Amino acid sequence: MAYRTALSKLLACLALLAAGCSGSRVASYTPDMKYSPEVLHKDFRLLTSVMVADHPSLYWYTPKDSIRYYFEQADASITAPMTEAAFRNLVAATLAHIRCGHTGVRYSTQYEEYTTRHTAPQFPFQVKILASPDGPSLALVFSPYVRDTVFKPGDVITSINGLPAATVIDSMRRFFSVDGNCYNFAYQRISGDFPLWYQSIFGRDSIYTVGISRPGREDFAAPVRAFDLQKDTSLAQALKFWEMGAPLRMSKQEELAQIRNLRIDSSGKLAVLTLRTFDEGFSKSFIRQSFEILRKEKIPNLVIDLRTNSGGQLSNAVLLAEYLKPSDFVFVDSVYAATRHISYKSYMDHSFLPQLGMTFLTRKREDGYYHFTSLEGKRYRPIRRDHYRGHVYVLTGGFTFSAASIFTANMKGTQDVTVIGEETGGGYYGNDGIYIPDITLPGTRLRVSIPLFRMVINHRFPKDGRGVQPDIEIVPTTADIRGAIDPKMRKVLELVGLPVVDL
Repeated sequence: MAYRTALSKLLACLALLAAGCSGSRVASYTPDMKYSPEVLHKDFRLLTSVMVADHPSLYWYTPKDSIRYYFEQADASITAPMTEAAFRNLVAATLAHIRCGHTGVRYSTQYEEYTTRHTAPQFPFQVKILASPDGPSLALVFSPYVRDTVFKPGDVITSINGLPAATVIDSMRRFFSVDGNCYNFAYQRISGDFPLWYQSIFGRDSIYTVGISRPGREDFAAPVRAFDLQKDTSLAQALKFWEMGAPLRMSKQEELAQIRNLRIDSSGKLAVLTLRTFDEGFSKSFIRQSFEILRKEKIPNLVIDLRTNSGGQLSNAVLLAEYLKPSDFVFVDSVYAATRHISYKSYMDHSFLPQLGMTFLTRKREDGYYHFTSLEGKRYRPIRRDHYRGHVYVLTGGFTFSAASIFTANMKGTQDVTVIGEETGGGYYGNDGIYIPDITLPGTRLRVSIPLFRMVINHRFPKDGRGVQPDIEIVPTTADIRGAIDPKMRKVLELVGLPVVDL
């Protein structure tokens, strides 16, 4: 006990010392700092070596000579000092050529801490990128200026500062990694925080000139000032309205309800199971209780809403499938790594468990890869108790990614299952995952996520770089935004014969 007490005191002192050192580093840091070409070259060449040595799908969608060309060109373009933001954009655009949605780059922790403490005015509108046969478009969803009468939700943004919306979208998209050609994932990520992404690529302005197209009115352009969270009070007023429906300070139980919940409509004909993650907060006990309720209440139709589910633990996705699949099933055909020994562990966060798994749970096969034999091709049996036997509607969108898209791929084509919505952000044929540690580049401290295993869901699926296609495609429109309509749920209600007001 004395040893533990002494050890605890020592660890506490070290933690305080580390915090003090960290604080001094952050205090001296500003995003305007520039790194020399020597530092940038060293970081980028280390990143290149890591990708070549450890990435399982470096040449899956892009040929080896093309990958080499893109990386060499990026390295050669470093001819002058760069800020962290500029270097991050260079790295992001290069990694995007791999076409792996699990491979990406984040700012350093000191950059994020600085920008959290020093907020700056930014583009004011939250937007949504809408897909259409003629190409994606920008729709205005929310303005923090509640008294503004010029711009309205549902407006189509045709330009920003004279740059056509199509050019804005295309310019931003090339900095996002996606599975194959699943660009809907990039569109949803951009939509999730458009002001931040716009600023990181195009920079800041105090005034933005926004072009607008609206039914019943000639197209026009009008100025709007940047929004400053520290100085503007209009957002606080807007939040008051939101607070009436959902309190700003939520209890733990309320927070969990935002992550996963089960609702049953008043007629007893339909239940909606919303799952925003297969990771922390998923709760296996909640799933068991939910299916017990569905059996006892004899609910004939079940909606599984995965539109904002970007994945998590594969075992949780398997558990959900076990309550729904009518017979034995294989969840993934193959799972394999490019190497058994991680080459750059000293730069990697939390490498112990991945290395342990790769060492003891993989076997090298004739294809030269190291296969996760306990997971690939494994057959699962349906859970008989409380097994659901009604009709299932799976709602999908661009944020349906990783484990959520693998679940959707497994459910598509199953009897009494209908996939409704948009193409998933995760690949239909397969994607990368299982272990996804971060590599920290020593000079700039940028953090790069690298998956260590490739997964093929089903070798019979088309390998065309696309996501899971819905059985019934429903793409939101500006009219839906103007009317605050959920078109995907509306389609479900239509199919089961319920009025919209019931949910």
